Amino acid sequence: MLYGCQAAVASAGVLVLALSVSANAQLEDWTRKSVIQLTSRSEVPGMVLEPGTYVFKLLDVDDHRKIVEVLDKDGQKRLTAFTAVLIHRDRPEFDTNVSFYENVTKGPKPLRTWYWDNELHGYEFVYSTRRAKELAKGADDYVMASDSRNGAINAITADGTKVPILDARSNVKTPAIGIH
Repeated sequence: MLYGCQAAVASAGVLVLALSVSANAQLEDWTRKSVIQLTSRSEVPGMVLEPGTYVFKLLDVDDHRKIVEVLDKDGQKRLTAFTAVLIHRDRPEFDTNVSFYENVTKGPKPLRTWYWDNELHGYEFVYSTRRAKELAKGADDYVMASDSRNGAINAITADGTKVPILDARSNVKTPAIGIH
């Protein structure tokens, strides 16, 4: 009888360990982060990044609006955080990648999107309205814009037109971090 109890306890322990490992693997999958190597001065909303290695980490806020944290190469020190919105692409690529606004010749290269490898869904960065107007004009393309973390998000076109994308959020708690 004692042997049967020991076997049951051992089996339960193995089951708990297996569930723990499985839960950790799922948690890692939901903790979206990528190590990004930038080879030139680059801009994210609210900050210029020098060439180097950074960790981009996604914080979940709601279904459409996310917060992207940029951390140092060790993932220990937060450098900045900003809003991003969900975006889709037609085909997945095999590597994590970021894209830049093309044709912006002055200053650092502004980052536009961030995708994980083999994913159709990624995130488009949201700049301040003032900066989005400058980028849209220089890139001859639209740029996502908002003037606060809970504010309405608009696409600013090259001619300065505001196209509503997401309404302002109200009574929604967001992480207490400096968001641009």
